Amino acid sequence: MYQLTVPVWFRRAVLVLLAIGVCVAMTPSSAFATGSVTLAWNPSISTNVAGYKIYYGLACGVYCNTISVAGSTATNATVTGLVEGTTYYFAATAVDALGIESQFSNETSYSVPTNSTPTLPPTLDPLTDMVINENAGLQTVNLSGITSGAANEAQTLTVTAVSSNPGLIRNPTVNYTSPNTTGTLSFTPATGSYGTATVTVITANNNGASNNIVTRSFAVTVNAVNQPPPPGGGSVPTILIPPQTQTAEAGGVVNLAARVTGDPPPTYQWFFNGIAIAGSTNRLCLSGIQASNIGSYTLVVSNACGAVTSAPAMLNVVAPVERRPVPAVNLMAQPGSSLGLDYCDVLGSPADWKTMATMTLSNTSQFYFDVSEPLPPHRYYRVWQSGTPGVAPSLNLNFVPAIALTGNVGGSLRLDCINAIGPTNAWVTLETVTLTNTSQFYFDVSVLNQPGRLYRIVPIP
Repeated sequence: MYQLTVPVWFRRAVLVLLAIGVCVAMTPSSAFATGSVTLAWNPSISTNVAGYKIYYGLACGVYCNTISVAGSTATNATVTGLVEGTTYYFAATAVDALGIESQFSNETSYSVPTNSTPTLPPTLDPLTDMVINENAGLQTVNLSGITSGAANEAQTLTVTAVSSNPGLIRNPTVNYTSPNTTGTLSFTPATGSYGTATVTVITANNNGASNNIVTRSFAVTVNAVNQPPPPGGGSVPTILIPPQTQTAEAGGVVNLAARVTGDPPPTYQWFFNGIAIAGSTNRLCLSGIQASNIGSYTLVVSNACGAVTSAPAMLNVVAPVERRPVPAVNLMAQPGSSLGLDYCDVLGSPADWKTMATMTLSNTSQFYFDVSEPLPPHRYYRVWQSGTPGVAPSLNLNFVPAIALTGNVGGSLRLDCINAIGPTNAWVTLETVTLTNTSQFYFDVSVLNQPGRLYRIVPIP
């Protein structure tokens, strides 16, 4: 017999969002205006809806932006600041008073029209790569050739700069006043640090639409300088295992950690998108994560002998998919065997066995899923076969996720999965399911012996 100890879980309340549509609108601004779009949806049929959330991004099923819409009776919202010539993908969720969200609505897309008036991009002269020594101090880079792109265009220009390695070089400070043709940027490499960073300078006019931007990049190499070790010797920190790129569900907890050595023991500083954040150990815990947590995380490790910066760990946040773990009983016997599956919750003398199911095996191995709810603290299973078996039946037991699928009968849903640890764009399609009921389960048996994974459900038009 097999004993199953079941953890306690809470089932997420189901909210239903019926449909979302798109109405095209353009901001009536100048010839360089960016686009906007008005989204309309059918109100949720759930009675506990407090509002809605609109998700959107630049790829199908990948939403990096969100806006909230208050009120259960709201049926439309306008998204502004969209870039001309770009296609955006939208989906919506219903939200209750506790912040619990429904599954995504069907996805819709919108391509922002390109302004009919041709616009020349601004200009910026190329920049030269730099090589400096560790602890070199303040560095200043001259910027030249900054124009709107045409003599007859009177544009307000902005110049910004970002660093690919903020642990080594933080985002530089830019000194520029429009419409001057020159400016400067300045930065100071982190004390005791060395390595390489790419600095990208962005020049934009008006509101920064894609055809109104020019970028120039240059590499900064900071050479290590041999420095006397502290009294008693020591070693520069080494990152043995860096923080890992991962995907997580909104509202969940994410742990970023690194395994580090160094003598004397090092100190730690975490950065989020180049900005220093709280976290003075080799582990950073993020709880209740939301879309605002999406981005790049780096760790700078320092001691008296020097410093080292981890490779960026990317974090993506996706909407949670309702699911719960259920016992998956794998029954094994000869094909065509007639098997019975019994269970009991207390082993007594005699045990109170009850039949859960009978079946005829179509293969040598077949799953039965125990979707009883709630499950008791303990449950035992046994398998038996009618007649005289040529091969004695057997079973083994695992947990698999039962994923809730809802929609109209006959509708199709695509179920994708992604490893929680690993690239944030590595979604894999598990299966396309045609609904035979308005609510049904999909049991992911492929998860067995695999890394932890997350899911998304994509309606198929």
